[in-house]
Amino acid sequence: MRFRRRFTERVSGEAFVQHEYNEFRRLQLRALLGAGPRFVLFNEEATGLTFGTVGIGFNLTYDSAPPATVPAMDTQLRTTVGVKF
Repeated sequence: MRFRRRFTERVSGEAFVQHEYNEFRRLQLRALLGAGPRFVLFNEEATGLTFGTVGIGFNLTYDSAPPATVPAMDTQLRTTVGVKF
């Protein structure tokens, strides 16, 4: 589920939650929660540029022991750049 809200002409926010089950990967539950702002740097009729950042927290639960490289709980900070042309 995703919720987006426009605060001004140039600033909006986004919050989301996700869950996943994947028997093939032995993944019993993948729960994810995140939120962050997005900024419109410029937006013309034919071109535009946006920048966003989001903080994400997630939890992974496996049927058996998880792979050694995958932490059960983690947080990340991700950025996105959107280009319209």
